[in-house]
Amino acid sequence: MLVGSCVGNNYRKTFFYFCNPATTKISNKLGFFEEGLKDTVPNFFNFAFGYDDSTDTYKVVAFRPGGTEVRVFNLGDNYFWRDIQNSPGHFTITHSRYKWEDISIGQIFIISLDLRTETYTELMLPSGLNEVPREAPILRVLKNCLCFSHDFEGTHLIIWQMIEYGVKESWTQLLKISYEVLQNIHHNLETGHYSYCLPLYLSDTLVFANDSEEHAILYNMRDNSVERTSITIPKSLWMEAKDYVESLVWYS
Repeated sequence: MLVGSCVGNNYRKTFFYFCNPATTKISNKLGFFEEGLKDTVPNFFNFAFGYDDSTDTYKVVAFRPGGTEVRVFNLGDNYFWRDIQNSPGHFTITHSRYKWEDISIGQIFIISLDLRTETYTELMLPSGLNEVPREAPILRVLKNCLCFSHDFEGTHLIIWQMIEYGVKESWTQLLKISYEVLQNIHHNLETGHYSYCLPLYLSDTLVFANDSEEHAILYNMRDNSVERTSITIPKSLWMEAKDYVESLVWYS
């Protein structure tokens, strides 16, 4: 999905389109969202897109940072937005559900929003996570499973994978990468800066991004080595990257 916006004197209007990267086709406008400019930029709504397979409906979720307001729009509903129960944090998407994470003093929460029922469920964290990381953990979908990555004591990047969705006991520590290995690429950075690593794709290697690097980075699990890839975008945009959807039914 593409999201574009225009700003007037008193409002910001955001438009939604489908885009097929393979064919470069872009759909007609599917909907829009309008908010007043009395809202400060950090509190502008953010957006996510998903599919409700129980009703064969594509949905857009609008939320303020922190989840203080959450609204849902069904494509085909003539631009009608519905308010739903608020929830804290930020999210990723897997299997028609959104995941929020919220960090409070001394504890972390993962909250799931099911697009079918538009209700929330709390997910249990890995048993091996004994303290709150110094930086906000990152939720991603890797190998079709929910994954949870975080800094460990300023020395390692750890990635957990939930093998069976919703089952706490299925959390498995997938990777533990020493920041010393990453220093082979960034010789002049402080080690702790790698707490901002963003996993992008996982097979027999891990592709990830870092907010100090324009290139995506490839980590080879077999020989514990890293190298830059030829994939580049402005480094400030890596943290805005979202999951790639392999196929969408064309919506006209």
